[in-house]
Amino acid sequence: MNHPIYIPLEITESAVLKDTDTILPIDVYKQLAGYINDALNNIKRLPSTELDQIRNHGAVSIDGARGTGKTSVLINLKRYLNKNNEQLLEHCHILKPIDPTMLENGESLFLHTIVAAVLHDNEIRQKQKDNPDEARTLLYNLERLSSGLESIERQSDIHGMDKVRAFYDNKSLADCVQDFIKSALQLLGKKLMVMPIDDVDASLHLAFENLEIIRRYLTTPLVLPIVSGDRTLYKEVTWRDFHGRLLRDSKYNKNDAYETSLELANEYQRKVLPLPKRLTMPQVSDYWESSEVTIGKNGIPLRNFIAWLTIFIGGPVNGLKGSEVKIPIHSMRSLAQLIAHCK
Repeated sequence: MNHPIYIPLEITESAVLKDTDTILPIDVYKQLAGYINDALNNIKRLPSTELDQIRNHGAVSIDGARGTGKTSVLINLKRYLNKNNEQLLEHCHILKPIDPTMLENGESLFLHTIVAAVLHDNEIRQKQKDNPDEARTLLYNLERLSSGLESIERQSDIHGMDKVRAFYDNKSLADCVQDFIKSALQLLGKKLMVMPIDDVDASLHLAFENLEIIRRYLTTPLVLPIVSGDRTLYKEVTWRDFHGRLLRDSKYNKNDAYETSLELANEYQRKVLPLPKRLTMPQVSDYWESSEVTIGKNGIPLRNFIAWLTIFIGGPVNGLKGSEVKIPIHSMRSLAQLIAHCK
């Protein structure tokens, strides 16, 4: 942190921060801006528009437990760039965070949700009205994408050559997604679409399927997925899925199947969520150990408030023989609610 940041006294449960000086995990925002810049530079070096030649798994992941501010980062990313790195917004478009928890059962429904998020974006809707000719290209690619999605849904009910055609459409679906995104970007006059995806792990029964959608269809360099969630839950969900598949037909060598599933889960996560692009939200204690975070604009340092709270709770103790009392504040949500109550 290199400029004063404050926690507002009038705190609501909204993740939207109207003042960028209240953005606490500033290092996370800086790294996200760097990844966006790298993605834009990568687009300039693209040799071809065929997906098989330019496919890459470049999703950024933000790890953190509940209440650490992941959703707030995704919502306020555009506001941060607008103040601190405005030139990036000239070339990239940032969607509103996509929420996979709105889904019901169905493997491909997350892809439907992604498509809907693009179509319902306010800027894209306005551009369609202003540029009807370019909007036709978007609608044409949407029709092709819709046909591919329909083929996936019909695979279990069709046979013979119809099933072959459906599998062919499924194979080309990733190209349809890329063409759809490309036409949306052309409509906007931008080069990159930043796609925040919030709490992929929240719907545990669909978490692995949602990661599969990212692995299969968001491999175009025209999209930068930013996936938030608890990475330990990703691993838990992934190895259990592999373990269940390994033991589906036979219960032989259960212990070996467990070890194999852990290895598969690690490699799967390494592919879908690459190690160089993994970010971790700061611990709440990192904020009160900083001298640059205050309570209220031009207010007292946060660490002074925590020192007072420690004295108030612990009383006259010297910290020896386990007498020191740890402040039970484990998330930004709990800290913000405490400050709002004590204002």
